[in-house]
Amino acid sequence: MEIFFGYFVWGVILAAPLSWLVWRFRLQRFLPSFTLPARERTVHLPPQLGAIVIRGARRATSADSR
Repeated sequence: MEIFFGYFVWGVILAAPLSWLVWRFRLQRFLPSFTLPARERTVHLPPQLGAIVIRGARRATSADSR
C-alpha cells in the first residue's frame, strides 16, 4: 500500500503542471478527435413517459390531472 501511495503522490505532482501546460498552450488541438470528450446532445424521451422528474421538477402530461 505504501508503494501505491508513493506512485499516486508522484502522479498527482506530475499531472497537475502537465494538465495546466496542455490547457494553457491549447495543446488539445494536436490530439486525435477520438481522444476528446464527446459533445453533449439533447436527450429526447419518447412520449410514453408521461410524468417524469427532470432536474428535480415534476413535468406532468394532460393525463395527470392532480
